[in-house]
Amino acid sequence: MKSKNEPIVKLEKAKSISEVFTLVSDLIHETFNVRNNGLLVAMDNIPVSNQGIVAGLYVPDEKTIVVNKLLLKEIKAKNPDLLNSYLFHVLLHEYLHSIGFVDEKETRKLTFLISNRHFGIDHKTTKIALNINKFIGLFGNGEIPYQNMDTRVRALPEPVDKWTINYIG
Repeated sequence: MKSKNEPIVKLEKAKSISEVFTLVSDLIHETFNVRNNGLLVAMDNIPVSNQGIVAGLYVPDEKTIVVNKLLLKEIKAKNPDLLNSYLFHVLLHEYLHSIGFVDEKETRKLTFLISNRHFGIDHKTTKIALNINKFIGLFGNGEIPYQNMDTRVRALPEPVDKWTINYIG
């Protein structure tokens, strides 16, 4: 039986995107009994626009979650203790999109509910899910319409469960 603190300990000890992604995948599987095998995770510079910041996005045609490398660098530089919780939030949100949750409001609500269930209301992961802009000081509404984005990404060559990538160095 899983300890109530197991997800918290795994997230705190994670030293790679792969480890955080594995935790996300396991919690999605526990919640919905679904896995999205072959899903890729890539990092790319997603520029800020006058419409806001995109923390990550899911590109269905490429079966890829793209994490905004610019934001990861910023968080690592300014608040490294927040990095795993932030990364968990982005990966969880985009993973939910990848398994069929298309509506943004519904996906945000599910991201919060799953975070709260596994980390508790006072954990920074859940606080990010409540209001990512307020918690990490982002601006704009956090969304850029998909059609206005350059979705060409440099995806990693193999599914995420077969590689390990260190944080931005």
